[in-house]
Amino acid sequence: MNVVVVDAGLPVATRSAGERAVVDQLDALAALDHRVTVVALGRDPGCDPGTDGTVDDLTGRGVTVHPSVGPDALRAVLGTSAVDVVVVHRPGPALAVGPVLAEHPTVPVVYMGHDLHADRIGDETALLGGDPRRARLAAVAERAAWARADVVTYPTAAEATAVRERTGREHAVAVPYYRLTAPDLARPTPPHAGSGLLLVGGAAHAPNRDAVREAVTTLLPRLRAQGVDDPLTVVGEWPAAARTGLDDGVRFTGRVSDAELRALHHDHRVLLAPLRFGAGAKRKIVAAMGLGLPVVTTSVGARGALVRDATTDDGVSVADDPDAITRAVATLADPAVARSNADRAHAAVTAAYGTGPYDRALAAVLIAAVGDDGSGNRGGPARSATRAAQPGRHQ
Repeated sequence: MNVVVVDAGLPVATRSAGERAVVDQLDALAALDHRVTVVALGRDPGCDPGTDGTVDDLTGRGVTVHPSVGPDALRAVLGTSAVDVVVVHRPGPALAVGPVLAEHPTVPVVYMGHDLHADRIGDETALLGGDPRRARLAAVAERAAWARADVVTYPTAAEATAVRERTGREHAVAVPYYRLTAPDLARPTPPHAGSGLLLVGGAAHAPNRDAVREAVTTLLPRLRAQGVDDPLTVVGEWPAAARTGLDDGVRFTGRVSDAELRALHHDHRVLLAPLRFGAGAKRKIVAAMGLGLPVVTTSVGARGALVRDATTDDGVSVADDPDAITRAVATLADPAVARSNADRAHAAVTAAYGTGPYDRALAAVLIAAVGDDGSGNRGGPARSATRAAQPGRHQ
């Protein structure tokens, strides 16, 4: 198939979990032998495709990067190429390219939701305050994206079910959000013997800022009172202004490479993710499970894991009360407990996010979108008429 992937900017795998998810999808599409063109909307000032090597990285993965940006770039691709399916990431980009997609009603559309943005922003506003209009605007964009798409995907069954209930359509499905290759599933031998707590997440994401502050101001003092004096390492971009008041026993690494991040997992004894709000699948949780690092998180952190759709016996320690979180961290000082948790987590995450499960799920989504019934009869006037009759389709 000729597949066009649209997002706000060109994805940089080491910059954020969402961008990592886009890169994982591009890798899978290339592995499935699809011809892939990436269209960036130019909405990401942090990514300069002319100077930061992003284009070279993406082309090295076997995809084509369109030389221009914005909705007109997508219009140009659709006007000059035989495109089998367009995959649009996140509500903002979906809203921006909506008029372009409306000009090509026979081209199938897959919407990759990442998370329920409006729900996440609403939870953040309820906890920390803020303008409630942000959540309402996100809801408008999401509903428009759902209406235009032939298939909608989310990282968990709960999110996909919520979309089906809100739209009255059966076009939303859960698919793996991350694609774990062999290095992502390599556990240390012998098992983890490191010390310290690892927290992954950049300051640009509000749930991460809140989680680090919660760890420093609430959890570390409780651990020290129990005689557990683990240092905390925070991975991700944290400008000096964002670190104010967070320097008590905390080491900030900045952004690191994949190899450096795996080494940090192997050098620590617990992945700590005290998230109090947020949505979607947390790369930090999935990555630690794959690398054999025991995880302590909250119900917010755990609910985005696809493995939890099938089982809660995934070795992840879940607690919401600060005292319960600190007890869970302390319990993992027992090597037998830590090894048992790590073994169960590794098995669960491999079954959900390994390259095989991921690629099969993505292939099924593309087939469902184009309506390939095995006869080779995809698209065409009959299918166009069927799609035009769908409520909200390209309106």
